[in-house]
Amino acid sequence: MQTRYDIEIADPAAALESWELFDTAANTARTCPHFSIEMETGTGKTYVYLRTVFELPRRYGFQKFIIVVPSVAIREGVLKNIEITAEHFRALYNNLVFEHFVYDAKKVNRLRQFAVSNTVQILVINIDAFRKNFIPGFEADKCLLQNKDRHDIPLRWDNRSARELAGKTVRLRFRFRGASIQRADGQVVTAYYASSIESHPGYHMGIVVWDPAKTLP
Repeated sequence: MQTRYDIEIADPAAALESWELFDTAANTARTCPHFSIEMETGTGKTYVYLRTVFELPRRYGFQKFIIVVPSVAIREGVLKNIEITAEHFRALYNNLVFEHFVYDAKKVNRLRQFAVSNTVQILVINIDAFRKNFIPGFEADKCLLQNKDRHDIPLRWDNRSARELAGKTVRLRFRFRGASIQRADGQVVTAYYASSIESHPGYHMGIVVWDPAKTLP
């Protein structure tokens, strides 16, 4: 693949990149190898890391895997991918037994099963689960997703309203898909999705910054 697309081929004898850390349980310092896979939107990143999850047990006997995702929407996409590719991976890996589930701090028994089970375990967890600086009831995974073309959409968390946050100092993070926002300088930032364009035959995401005073009639 690298040769076909004129991409530099890494030296297979080179040491893996790694972090230096202190292993408290072993009371010793050690290196923790890591690597990253960088691919454009829609080119199969999810399949690549799921295939890796099933390849590692076959080659090295690994059984515990944690998939950390940045948002509820991506988490749901990962779960759906696992469901629709389950039979495919079972066929490839001799009916390998595996279980997957979403992290829930209230279900301690499920976490214990993850730790002691002799089958492959896949835990999917939101990055926000690591963060404790949230207001109870207003966690990111409880925020209701909105898919509307409006600028005055009310924010809601399950059955709770943002009005309850009046008078409190809060930090909100917005994620936009196929949307535009106008900056203080008047410029507009537009995020868009497209597919099968001339320069990119697959699924493509782009972001443009434009001046409506110069573009609109």
